[in-house]
Amino acid sequence: MYNETTVEIYRQAQKQAKTNFLKRVSDGGSGYLPALDGLIRHTDIASELNIGTHEIPLKKIIGTASHSRATAFARNFYPIQQLNTEFASKWMMLYDAHLSDGIRDSITAYEYLNWFYVREGNKRVSVLKYNNAYSINAEIRRIIPKRDPSDMTNTIYYEFLEFNKLTQIFTIWFSRPGRFPKLIQHLSGYNPKLLLNVNKYQKFFSNIYMPFSKIYHELDGDKLDITTADALLQFLDLYGIPDEITEREHRTTIKKLFPEFETLNSSVATDLTSPQKRSASNVINAIAKKVTNKKLKIGFINAKSPETSGWTNSHEQGRQHIISMLGKMVETTYINDVPQDENAYDYIDKLAAKKMDVIFTTSPTFKNTTIKAALEYPKIKFFNCSAEDSSKNVRSFFGRIHEVRFLMGLIAGSLTKTDQIGYVASYPIPEVISSINAFALGAAMVNPLARVHVRWMYRWENESLSFQGAHELSEMGIDLISQDDLPILKSKKKAYGLFSTKRDEKTGLFEPHKHFAIPIWHWGVFYEKVISNILNDTWKLFFEGGKTDSRPINIWWGINSGLVDIFYSTTLIPRDTQKFVEFMRRMLIQDELAVFEGPVFDQAGHIRIPEGKNGSRAHIVKMNWFVNNIIGEVPVLEKDSIHDPLTEQFNPSTTDI
Repeated sequence: MYNETTVEIYRQAQKQAKTNFLKRVSDGGSGYLPALDGLIRHTDIASELNIGTHEIPLKKIIGTASHSRATAFARNFYPIQQLNTEFASKWMMLYDAHLSDGIRDSITAYEYLNWFYVREGNKRVSVLKYNNAYSINAEIRRIIPKRDPSDMTNTIYYEFLEFNKLTQIFTIWFSRPGRFPKLIQHLSGYNPKLLLNVNKYQKFFSNIYMPFSKIYHELDGDKLDITTADALLQFLDLYGIPDEITEREHRTTIKKLFPEFETLNSSVATDLTSPQKRSASNVINAIAKKVTNKKLKIGFINAKSPETSGWTNSHEQGRQHIISMLGKMVETTYINDVPQDENAYDYIDKLAAKKMDVIFTTSPTFKNTTIKAALEYPKIKFFNCSAEDSSKNVRSFFGRIHEVRFLMGLIAGSLTKTDQIGYVASYPIPEVISSINAFALGAAMVNPLARVHVRWMYRWENESLSFQGAHELSEMGIDLISQDDLPILKSKKKAYGLFSTKRDEKTGLFEPHKHFAIPIWHWGVFYEKVISNILNDTWKLFFEGGKTDSRPINIWWGINSGLVDIFYSTTLIPRDTQKFVEFMRRMLIQDELAVFEGPVFDQAGHIRIPEGKNGSRAHIVKMNWFVNNIIGEVPVLEKDSIHDPLTEQFNPSTTDI
């Protein structure tokens, strides 16, 4: 017989089990534990393997291996069987044993998608969960599902497998692909002082993850639609990895980051795909507003200089545009050649300290340091030139350059005489990949036989490598080549845009010969719109839909805004081709054409965008696959092969429609 205290404990556990059971049923689900044998089929499994005995968090144990065991427990793992059953007697015996000696025996469990299902030891888990224990040792058999790139959870899990193999940590989980590799990158630079028999991953877990988790949940982080690891990674991206996280040193910083955490997965962000138009009444209201007499102070942070970078030069032209258009109403400052790492913060901070009203950072590599500065200078409007999602304090802005690449593909497909077109690409990041795909789709629209051969340079704005890539493609008999970098002012080789090549009689090398088309960035269009509406106090009307000034907005303008456009030779391109390009350009401007209109197939023949649907912004800015008329592959870069900091910002994930 058990004493009254133990019996009462069981009754209380059973009562909570029934409450949980009824709530689950009323919500339309099952009140019993999930059973693994009802969740998966053998045809879904790639492999099974024993991974040994590990300590696992009880919160990661969510079910049992077989349906026959599942009906003994409610969803919260509390006992649901009657008091006079053998099950209840064994549960109470384990409860008493836990109070006197503790439960020390391991359980056996299956791990599937980083959740655990108990094969042996269900009652031990139940007793420990009731007593709010943290973990238990388990002999684990891992069930690995077949890889499915179209499934986000599956993609995250395969990233977790690499992380778990390295660290033996089971607790950490992310809600988006690409974040496990970023955490591994942080850990590669983590070299704390270690005690005997403790490795750096164990210390990371105990000295960083756990104290961060404690602070995060005390601040009600569990109410956000992200994981603790998502929030921690944002902290690490902004502030680096410390030796340890403490209440005294880091609580205030973590609390300050909560607005960023709230929008981390962009669940509340809005995509602004063209400048907002005003109604007649809004025009009158805007005119009635008094334009401020204050001179607006605007700063620009550039990774390179206009002389050495076509990209920086395009932004410098935008700065000059607002000076010419807005004159004495603005005062601009710029800093060139800013390091594309954590040291960029010092430059942004220096500019912000001069009491800027607006700061534009013109490279995605500056996003994290821009967010960090925005947290310190909340009165300044910060913008980062990036296709990534906006944060609470920093708005991202970019152009739908893939629309222009699509038009260039139309020209290339029309002009090629060999049906073989080359593409000299810089880095395998989403912006470049989507541009190549758009180019290939344009070529295929007018020439179903057209094939696009991709040659990766793994560099930005490197003249010699771009020239080399064009030469190698020409040696293959390819007659037209597209290059995704902008022309550099001091360049002599002029390998840019869409061009043909000709062999130089002296050197024997193929060099750019005739230029047919080039993409154009009119950053002045964007800058003028932003600054004008800040000056006349219609900022919220144009960029926030008239609502709160803190709502995240992803600014992503296309040809319809004038931010991006195409310039082509009216001499070299036949008149009929020009007419067709102009017709398709008008279709894009009038939103009557989507470049990525389904069905779109990848190189393996898998449908990536179904018929009747268009590629969304989220889909396009995360592309990591090629369409089916491209020859070449999207490489997965190892860290040792990365030569440019921009590439480290991206780990593209699949986002199917």
